[in-house]
Amino acid sequence: MIKIHSQNGKVTEGEVYAVDPVSKSLVLKVNGCYSIFNPAQIVKIEGDITLKSPPLAELGISIANIEKKELAALKAAEKAIAAINNSVDSDVQNLFDRLNIIYPCSWEQNSIVILDEYVVEAPYNAVSVKPGKDGSGLERVKKILEGERKKLKLDA
Repeated sequence: MIKIHSQNGKVTEGEVYAVDPVSKSLVLKVNGCYSIFNPAQIVKIEGDITLKSPPLAELGISIANIEKKELAALKAAEKAIAAINNSVDSDVQNLFDRLNIIYPCSWEQNSIVILDEYVVEAPYNAVSVKPGKDGSGLERVKKILEGERKKLKLDA
């Protein structure tokens, strides 16, 4: 518990709830209500202003879940970075992005690799099957490529 002496002469006693590092404001919990004090209002503080964080388990926070979410976010960021190819123009990048929504895609130099089985090379209007792959979905991938090129008006 601390006591705050304000410029107006009022004394407020309560428990330190928070300190805002940006505005340097102090938040006191007084009888279940919260009072915010701007540092310019405070004349004197009596008592210990040390903040104690409650155990994370009390707040329902699991370190394992946080680490799991962090790892998932890291993988998503790495995937997003891997999807960018600075060596191709924006039309080709847009085509890649559209195809990547439908099928998992990756870059192999300047070629688009779809499902680790099909390759679309410059000028990005034909699909071929990677050596040693089945290629049973080739016609479907061709149709998707053709449709996405039309949507992006790349055939003009």
